[in-house]
Amino acid sequence: MFKSFAITTHKFFELHSCSRLGGDTLEVYLLAFNPLEFSLNWSHKQDHAGIRFTFSIYKLFFIEIAIYDHRHWDYMTNDWEVCPPIG
Repeated sequence: MFKSFAITTHKFFELHSCSRLGGDTLEVYLLAFNPLEFSLNWSHKQDHAGIRFTFSIYKLFFIEIAIYDHRHWDYMTNDWEVCPPIG
């Protein structure tokens, strides 16, 4: 599942999720990976800067939530590139 929508002129919210439940791969996943994984990332002064949270269970269920700026960072001017708003 993927959902995305504008919060403000340049800020967006995204939700990604997927599930691999079912089938014959459960035992392989349980033996091959850490049971729980999560990360929290925050970036600034770079392309698509923002906050991102990721969580997974045995690589069978995955969810990622992000709030980010859709603009690109211009390293020459140390500011956002000028671009028309989306949405």
